[in-house]
Amino acid sequence: MKANKKLIISLIILFLIVVLGCVSFVIVRNAQIASENKKPVFKISKIMLYSSGGMVDNSQNGLLQDLDISQFTDIAVYIDNKSRVQDLTPQNTVKELSICNIKLDANSDVGSKFVNYKNPLSYGKFANLQYNDKDITFKGVTTNEENNNSDYNTPVFFADCSNPISLGYLNSGILKNYNMPEDDNYGTSLSAKTAVFDGSILKKAGIKIEDLKCNLSFTIKITNYLGEQYTCDIVLNNIVGDDSLYNGYYTKEYTPQSSLYDFVQI
Repeated sequence: MKANKKLIISLIILFLIVVLGCVSFVIVRNAQIASENKKPVFKISKIMLYSSGGMVDNSQNGLLQDLDISQFTDIAVYIDNKSRVQDLTPQNTVKELSICNIKLDANSDVGSKFVNYKNPLSYGKFANLQYNDKDITFKGVTTNEENNNSDYNTPVFFADCSNPISLGYLNSGILKNYNMPEDDNYGTSLSAKTAVFDGSILKKAGIKIEDLKCNLSFTIKITNYLGEQYTCDIVLNNIVGDDSLYNGYYTKEYTPQSSLYDFVQI
């Protein structure tokens, strides 16, 4: 009888150990699944800014006697779609992408300000963008053939998030009909006028950086191949930069370290 009791007790203990092991495995597995599900499908990994100055010479023979001076900031937004799943799936593949709720908060009313799509091949270069006061809708690129046929003059975004969202902020006509002064190093003839097509033109024309400063906010909307919709609100303070712009250009890189720039499913 004693031997049977010991055997029964041993079997009960073994059974409890097995049950507890199974329960622990389920709890740990559920915790892992919950942890994975908390990771965003899409998130902002990096935002890059490049700010400089530009001008259009309206004078005859390029004599720099009638210049329209502008300031521009190029914006590249990189999206990470691999934080939850490393492979491409219908959930983390972009079918549609748009930029909406574009708002500018400027220090002054100097110039004409707007945001539009900008050809990424022109990043860091001055370009007279077409005026925009609407949402920006990007065409999805899903194949190498579509990529090869794209001229990037219209908004495009790769379904696998391998290219950045490319935007341009332009403050045009800050100063019009500006007559470039003669360079003291080259005498007094009209041919002695020189100009560098970057932010230094702002200093030469006496334009204050403080008057140009501007904050930008917008919302990115994504629809994946499951029909799920995700949004992320972006707020960028002072996209113009500081007095370093007078030396040619200003750059800044944002690398979000928190969940602030995670996309939320709606």
